Amino acid sequence: MRLTRSLILLSMFAACCTTLLPAAQQPVITIDSKTQAVKLGQPIYIHIVLKNTTDRQFTVVRSVGGARGEQNYRISVIDTHGGPAARTKYGEAREKHPEVNGSRSMKTLAPGQDVDEYVELTQMFDMSEPGTYILQVSRLSPFDRAVILKSNILAIKVDNE
Repeated sequence: MRLTRSLILLSMFAACCTTLLPAAQQPVITIDSKTQAVKLGQPIYIHIVLKNTTDRQFTVVRSVGGARGEQNYRISVIDTHGGPAARTKYGEAREKHPEVNGSRSMKTLAPGQDVDEYVELTQMFDMSEPGTYILQVSRLSPFDRAVILKSNILAIKVDNE
């Protein structure tokens, strides 16, 4: 009994010690869009890639098929006036209840591997005004829940022409 408890505690300690990494050795998130200019009323999609740039493998949760990245990433959008973009009803529901998720799967990433997901921004945010919207996504680090990984910043222009 004591040996079992000691082994469990030792394995938990080892797991804690091996998963804490300095910020420079964290996975990297990048975002992009097929176009940086979109016609008003058109859906806007972003592509999110989480790359394991560390020397250790880890497991993350992702949406099944990668079509619902908003289940796993926090999305920030600055509107054309420089403030937070208004959320749609769906976006408000996701913000209020982030724990409610659809179908998800686990993906283990070896060093150098990546996993990607998509988000339809116009489903989450009101982007019905012409102008430039600035966005960034974030996610908790798989190694240290106190570290928030942030993507690059992306600008998308919405035109009414």
